[in-house]
Amino acid sequence: MTCTKEQIKKLMENLDTQNLELAAAKAGMSVGSAKRYAKGGKHRKVGGYKPRKNSTRKNPFTEDWPQIKELLINDSGLQVKTIFEWLQTQYPNKYQNGQLRTLQRMIRKWRVQEGPEQNEVMFPQDIKPGKQTQSDYTHCNSLKVTINGEPFNHMLYHFILPYSRWEFVQISFSESFETLTDGYTKAVDELQMVASDHRTDNLAAAVPPNGSRGEFQEKWRDFLSHYGVKPSANNPY
Repeated sequence: MTCTKEQIKKLMENLDTQNLELAAAKAGMSVGSAKRYAKGGKHRKVGGYKPRKNSTRKNPFTEDWPQIKELLINDSGLQVKTIFEWLQTQYPNKYQNGQLRTLQRMIRKWRVQEGPEQNEVMFPQDIKPGKQTQSDYTHCNSLKVTINGEPFNHMLYHFILPYSRWEFVQISFSESFETLTDGYTKAVDELQMVASDHRTDNLAAAVPPNGSRGEFQEKWRDFLSHYGVKPSANNPY
């Protein structure tokens, strides 16, 4: 998986306080990619990021590492800054603020290689053919598309049959009721069929703000009923 410099930076920041799976999810990359970056393995330079070479300077934490490791074993969720402040209290004048990043790298490596075993995060889905279609939007401004030198800020409306992966896409400029219904209408016209269930995430056009599970905007429910379709939505978050 190709990751950007921003994704890698976000991964490294999150690894100080989160487990590998959660840090990878927040950075938008796979767990396998996150492990390679966290370990500083011999992967190729990606997105302007180059793995740090082994330093020839003496590691200032080597002497006290057994104590640091014991703290982590007793409470693997300890923040690095908390451990660093504890060291400064235990050993006045021994550790300077500029050495915090060195400790962060050491603890990040320990969490990946020796930390408590992480359970793989899985969300099993029981997808049946022809039973459901889905709609979502993808924001595309980060692509920096231009037309005649002017920024073309836009998103994509995306319709899909999750079992067969049949897809329909069109350019959109908002996540409104109008773009949602227009995209759905054009998609099913091209598909020449409708599934009995249509799922969205918690779009304001489809789901009331702070609504209970199973509640939908009346005009969205009425729109789908014209096709004999029932709305559904993803779990929040």
